[in-house]
Amino acid sequence: MEKLAIFVAALSAAHAMHLFGEAANVRAKLKRLSDAISNKKLKPYPMNIDTRTKAYGLGFGMPAVITAIFYGLFYWWSPSMNVLLTLALVLIVVSEINTTITLDKYHISIEQLIKKLTSK
Repeated sequence: MEKLAIFVAALSAAHAMHLFGEAANVRAKLKRLSDAISNKKLKPYPMNIDTRTKAYGLGFGMPAVITAIFYGLFYWWSPSMNVLLTLALVLIVVSEINTTITLDKYHISIEQLIKKLTSK
């Protein structure tokens, strides 16, 4: 049962990192779109993920690797099952709050871009 709790905590940590990264990526792409609409010079995008194969490979591969790393860390640290499950719950709640706030900002920004484009 302890190994399952370690896995749940490790998966929660990887999931939280993934959500934080995706939320930041959505905001960065929205800023890039806004700059393009405003005819600002765009810098090359730092990550060249231009195919579904790359996106899925990174989307599935990185969380698996991060989960394995956290599993190893938590196994080495050896906290109690209660600590592991509390950590997992906190990570899930914090990542959901971050995602909700980030997506709300995204929706507001998209609506502003739509208004800007339709008012021309």
